[in-house]
Amino acid sequence: MAKEKVFYIYLLISSLDEKVFYVGKGFGRRMYWHKKKAINKEHYNIHLQRKILKLIKLGGKIKYEKVFESTNEEEVFNQEVETIKYFGLENLCNLTEGGEGSTGYIHTEDAIHKMKEIASARNWNGEKNPNYGGGNWSEESKKKFSEYQLRNHNSRFLSVIQQNQKLLKYERKNCGRP
Repeated sequence: MAKEKVFYIYLLISSLDEKVFYVGKGFGRRMYWHKKKAINKEHYNIHLQRKILKLIKLGGKIKYEKVFESTNEEEVFNQEVETIKYFGLENLCNLTEGGEGSTGYIHTEDAIHKMKEIASARNWNGEKNPNYGGGNWSEESKKKFSEYQLRNHNSRFLSVIQQNQKLLKYERKNCGRP
């Protein structure tokens, strides 16, 4: 009997500032694909590629975190949309609001070129890039998403959020941060 595919939502997080800069949906080793493509300068998402290359140049690393898993792909797509809403598309390198896509689909060169054009049209250079300086998520946005997760009883995702909050409190206490 074939093993059922387990899909997941993942976050790419900067080790330099602990901020999420990308939300994705995948299965298998998908979340690690971005770094390889960025290093080879082959990523279809030029903003994500630049973010990853800058992070590496500054001595940082990508932290990978799975926040939701299910064998129901539609459920995972819906969770991707909600997760992107939580962090705010304007604060991420994502090109879309999520929820679309086709597992295993390989884009044509023409489609990749069009996605690059759309991304370039955003003119996200320097300070115009929402991730320049690490992004800016308000405490109110974080609270709203935590409340959403509580209402939907998503214990795996909530557990990650709570762990991150505990870590942040520890760092502030022990590192003299405000």
